[in-house]
Amino acid sequence: MMTRLLSALLLFIAYSCGQPRSVQPPQPTVGHLYNGLESPAAAEKTPSGLAEASSLSYIEKYVGRYPRTAKMFESEPLQSQLTELIGDQYRTFLQCLQVGSLLKRSEAGIYYLAGRGRGENSNNRAYLLIDPVLNQIEAGLILKGSFKRFRGPGNEIPVPPEIRMLVEEATFRPE
Repeated sequence: MMTRLLSALLLFIAYSCGQPRSVQPPQPTVGHLYNGLESPAAAEKTPSGLAEASSLSYIEKYVGRYPRTAKMFESEPLQSQLTELIGDQYRTFLQCLQVGSLLKRSEAGIYYLAGRGRGENSNNRAYLLIDPVLNQIEAGLILKGSFKRFRGPGNEIPVPPEIRMLVEEATFRPE
């Protein structure tokens, strides 16, 4: 893990020294919907402490395990970051992960999982992406075919193909 962090730091330094960069202020992204729209209430709610929170590198120990039975969602700082990011949708998010996958790690080093609700909520879906290097998370909720994405400030997290397919399939509406 330390080697990976050192490699990422060296790549960042090499890139920074080689090319001039223009500094752009971060664009608010919390509350954005998949189609680029945002709800006014969600747009006003910007998580204040996500970037400063403790490292998420400990998530590695949950790979290959079911997050609910391993109590991953009760661990810190993940629980605090998720509740701050998702807000009043946090309980719904957890309900949509009742039938969930094992936590996986993509080739890009992103931890991810997906799941669905039970019973009458079985068409509802949720996913979670965790980038331990950048200490960022992204969550998605698909409720009755509508997709809502929750992201903190910072870079886009690379979306694994499995999650991309989940969103496309759950929001597909034949014409």
